[in-house]
Amino acid sequence: MKLLTLLLTGAFLVGGFGAHAIFYEQQAMEQTHTQEQTINQLTAANIALDLSNGGLVTKTHMIEENGNKKYEISLINHDKEFQVVIDASTGEVLNCNDNIKN
Repeated sequence: MKLLTLLLTGAFLVGGFGAHAIFYEQQAMEQTHTQEQTINQLTAANIALDLSNGGLVTKTHMIEENGNKKYEISLINHDKEFQVVIDASTGEVLNCNDNIKN
């Protein structure tokens, strides 16, 4: 009887440690994924609008090059067309071109 009690107690302890290890691993994975958060399309469009001093957004899409996600935003403000590229992870403006509309 003591042997059976000892074996069951040992099984519960090992099972508990195993469950804790699985829980800890899941937490570590969740923390890794939260570091890869990206800005959303609306935030990227607002960054581009601030850069061009307002206007009308005509096109927005996300692209991925070499594992880096970027937003390409096209917009018009008065007589200028803007093409703005924004890093989707940081919100940093990577490129901005403006052309006078014909």
